[in-house]
Amino acid sequence: MQTKVETNTDSRSGNHTRMGLLLVILVCLVARVAFLALIPASAVSVDLRAWLKVASELASGANPYVSTTVLNWPPLWVQIVFSLDHVSQFLSIPLYRVIQAFLIGVELVLVVVLFRVLHRGVVKGSPVRLAMLGIALNPVCILQVCQHGNFDVLVGLWVIAAVLMLLRFHDARQGVDWLFACLFVGLGILTKTTPIVLLPVLLTGFRLVDIRARVLGLMLVFCPVALGVSVLYALDPIATTRNVLLYRSVPGCFGFSGLLSMWNAQSLLTACTKLFAPLLVAGLVGFSVMMAWRPPKQRDGTFLIGMAALWLMIIPALGPGYAPQYIYWFLPLLVILAGTAAGAMRPASRVFLVVAAVTYVVEYALNPVLGAFLVPMTTSESVVRAALAFQTPAVQTVIRLPLFAAYLALVAVLLVRVVRGETSAAPSSRSS
Repeated sequence: MQTKVETNTDSRSGNHTRMGLLLVILVCLVARVAFLALIPASAVSVDLRAWLKVASELASGANPYVSTTVLNWPPLWVQIVFSLDHVSQFLSIPLYRVIQAFLIGVELVLVVVLFRVLHRGVVKGSPVRLAMLGIALNPVCILQVCQHGNFDVLVGLWVIAAVLMLLRFHDARQGVDWLFACLFVGLGILTKTTPIVLLPVLLTGFRLVDIRARVLGLMLVFCPVALGVSVLYALDPIATTRNVLLYRSVPGCFGFSGLLSMWNAQSLLTACTKLFAPLLVAGLVGFSVMMAWRPPKQRDGTFLIGMAALWLMIIPALGPGYAPQYIYWFLPLLVILAGTAAGAMRPASRVFLVVAAVTYVVEYALNPVLGAFLVPMTTSESVVRAALAFQTPAVQTVIRLPLFAAYLALVAVLLVRVVRGETSAAPSSRSS
């Protein structure tokens, strides 16, 4: 009798979870379709327009890594653009709409994976509400996939999928889960090289699997990107080195690089740019050694999520270059942290998400590089003047100062907790 009652309870709980997930997916889809219907078709970023150029170059038989300067990453995205261009031609739908639809589809898959992570842990509040506010109705996410049209949401998917597999591995000690985490990190690096900073997180399971799994795991992490970039390098070593291997994003419009540029401290900016990469590598090596040889015991929940968020946030917060789409690398992780009881980490995550939402709405409404959806919707001269001012790096730096402060505060909180090895309410052992 008791078993029957427990079965009925589990069944009702499972149905409730599925209904909640379906509701989040529906709201996510409706919000994006409504946004696309409301804004002018011309309100798209220069990045989205660049993919149209890449597709045109591919169709003409050119190598867009050589004939353009807009491809600064391994070749996965250019392969996706090539495929989406063929879908566009087959369906007679503009390519930019197909790209937007693809990115929305990726985001819906991300919501499913995020939901599974949320249901593994002890969160303050409903996972449905967290996913709804953190992704489905978050203006940052809507602007990224609909107006910006860059593929960083795909990086976010690989990151959250790797985190899910790591949580499962530390719960059940099944080596296949760790290998899947390695695979997802490898796909993230193949999409954009930055997920390589997740190596310390990945190595928390290194000594918990046998030697064959370790070798295979490292191959899953590094072989995809090595193979992809080696093909590009063989076709044109100079262009690949310049546009991919040495690419450091756009400096002078955010944070320290923006402030130093405003103060005409070019020599200091150059020195900071040169120092960032070796300092980052040194930190990664140190944490990787610590995680490989001293794997966490009970620190396998928010500790792992916090460490992953920390390393991904450090790049735009303290690095030599910045782009607003980078936020999707770690935004799903912050949604999880915002729902956990972890002292200062929880409110710091929430403050960051709120500041980011306000900043992004202002930027994407007025910055022509990002699409400026408000400009074609009004005849106000003040709006036009604001849009013109937004094109200057100094104005962008000033507008982004609250966001920069939120970055620094959250990075500091995460760094303290990771160094101390602290965690909050640990995820339960429920299977996903």
